[in-house]
Amino acid sequence: MARDFSSSLTETMDDAAAVRLFAEHGDPRAFELLARRYGAMVLATCRRVLVNESDAEDAAQEAFFRLSQQAAGVRAYVAAGLLACALGVSVVAVRRGAARRKAERAAADASVVDPAAMTWREMEHVIDAALEELDEAERELIVAWFLSGRTQRELATAAGV
Repeated sequence: MARDFSSSLTETMDDAAAVRLFAEHGDPRAFELLARRYGAMVLATCRRVLVNESDAEDAAQEAFFRLSQQAAGVRAYVAAGLLACALGVSVVAVRRGAARRKAERAAADASVVDPAAMTWREMEHVIDAALEELDEAERELIVAWFLSGRTQRELATAAGV
């Protein structure tokens, strides 16, 4: 049978009691109290590190999620712990974003290849990949154009174009 903690949960409850109430009894109102108290601080911390508002909001949510997962181990200094967590989550997000942008630039640079500098083996792979991206009807026309020796007019007529 669930206990009703509404009489013990007030705005004046200290952080340690609210965390304990959430950790031991899963009372969402205790967690909401902490979120109301520290939500603006956590979000402001994330915003200082992350430029994108959506990324800052995601980082703030992650900090509170971690608090919810680790509430049983929190004894005191909830504000300091949330601040440190928000900062850590934000820094990791910055690093991941930088790594992602670096990988995207590298992929973009790698995709710009001078066909004249390619060997026939390299060119075969590029051609095969390009042909696989086409639907079957387009692929048949391209292959017929290059391999059958038929004219564009003949192929267009055969394709109903």
